[in-house]
This record gives sequence, C-alpha cells and structure tokens, in this order.
Amino acid sequence: MHEELGAEFKQSMLAAMKQTGRKQANPERRTFTNRVKQVSQLAREEAVRLGHNDIGTEHLLLGIIAEGEGKALAILTDLGLNLQNLKQSIDDFMASSSEEKPVMEIPFALRYKHILESAAEEAADLNTLHIGTEHLLLTMLQDRESIATQILNTYEVTYKIVRKKLTEAQA
Repeated sequence: MHEELGAEFKQSMLAAMKQTGRKQANPERRTFTNRVKQVSQLAREEAVRLGHNDIGTEHLLLGIIAEGEGKALAILTDLGLNLQNLKQSIDDFMASSSEEKPVMEIPFALRYKHILESAAEEAADLNTLHIGTEHLLLTMLQDRESIATQILNTYEVTYKIVRKKLTEAQA
C-alpha cells in the first residue's frame, strides 16, 4: 500500500507540474520523506472519515495532526496551537459543508497536487534535499483560498511566520 502511495504521489506531482506548465525543481535531488507519504495516507483516511470524494488541504492538515510528529507539527505546537482544538475546528468547518458519499478510489484534489509541486519548490528555496511536512505546510499557507489556510489563519498562523520559524531553525 505504501509503495502504491509513493507511485501515486510521484505521478500526482508530475501531472500537476505538467498541467501548470512548471518545471520540476531538481527532481533527481528532491524526494518526499516517508513522513510526507504517511501524512498523505492519513489524509486519504480523513477524507473517507468525513465522507468526501477527494483529498484537499483540510485533509492534509488533519493528516499532519494525526501523524503526530514532524517539523510542521512541531512548528504548529511551537506557535502555541492546541492540536485538538485545531482538529475540532477543521471537523466543525467540514461538518457545515456539503455531505458527499466517498467513491471507491479517492483522488487527490487539484489543489493538493499543486501543493506537492510547490513543496518541491519550497524545499529547493530552503536548500533541503528532502520534501517534508514543513514544506507542505508552507505551500498550504500560500494558497489563501484553501480551507486549511483559512482555518490556520484564524489561529494567526501565516506563511511568513512559519517561514521565519523554519529559517531560524536552519541557522
């Protein structure tokens, strides 16, 4: 299952780049961490739990929380977020949205595919070889229209703040 997810991950990333016309940021040098792959699997499970037909940024954020480790989670905790409250905020937001019945195979939403692509760019900008949960978090926060960003912004978590935390940690 994890090997299958890795192949789907790579395929999703390449497809997103092709659709947007962007070039891949050093594809031979940048790889997703196992934690990112696990977060993606957990995001898929969250989509099923919520009865959604595709995986979006809200599911990705829930996956980051459910995974329980990683730089993205450490940053959110460092910023004083109560992860249970954050999860509840996402669940409450999703409960007020339309109810859908899941299909057998839940695809990644286009916005999610864009996050994979942009995460590689963030990793390159931060001069790291591996694409981690912190890069996913940064790219989520760049998309002001995503559900995850809207929810994180209510907790005063922004791209600038997260980026600053990451660059300080690298210094």
